Amino acid sequence: MSDLIYSCIIDKDGEILCECGDKKFKKLVMELRTKTEPDQRRSFANEGFTHNFLRTKDNTFVCVAKKEYSTRIVFAFLLKLQESFDPFSPEDFQSTLKTEMKLYSNPTEVDKIAKVQKQIKELKEIMIENIDHVLKRGERLEDLEKKTEEMREGADTFKKGSTKLKKAMWCRNVYCWIGLIVAIIVIGLVIGLSLSLIH
Repeated sequence: MSDLIYSCIIDKDGEILCECGDKKFKKLVMELRTKTEPDQRRSFANEGFTHNFLRTKDNTFVCVAKKEYSTRIVFAFLLKLQESFDPFSPEDFQSTLKTEMKLYSNPTEVDKIAKVQKQIKELKEIMIENIDHVLKRGERLEDLEKKTEEMREGADTFKKGSTKLKKAMWCRNVYCWIGLIVAIIVIGLVIGLSLSLIH
């Protein structure tokens, strides 16, 4: 459903010259028209809709819109109708009314302030998204730093363990060489003593 629901132009005698949209609002529009004086703008709220009137001395330009739709844009729409309306050929204005209603149903297309607000909102959403990405990247960097620290600690532990193992292996080799030398000396002494006892 469009934001602009119904629009019409009424002459000073109360005759509808042209209209567009949901005609169920026609009766209420005709009643409220009488509460609007010539050269006056007026809005009435009723059941989730606003009934907006721009009355000149000759015609009344009417627009029924959803309540949340900007009144400023509704009156910009009515002013546009007033500027382009030709009272000598109202039947030709029907297609213009329909086109303008369709155009003004998308406020960002006709309202520069709304367009800028929409761009600001989009920019804000992009910035929030970028901040989220930066925070996630920051969390990943923190995780990476934590893992790097754990790897550094693991490397230190490995280095200490390998140094202990190297010392232990060196000591084992020394003991083996000492044992081997002692064994060779003992064997040499045993052989030497055996030979000297035989001679």
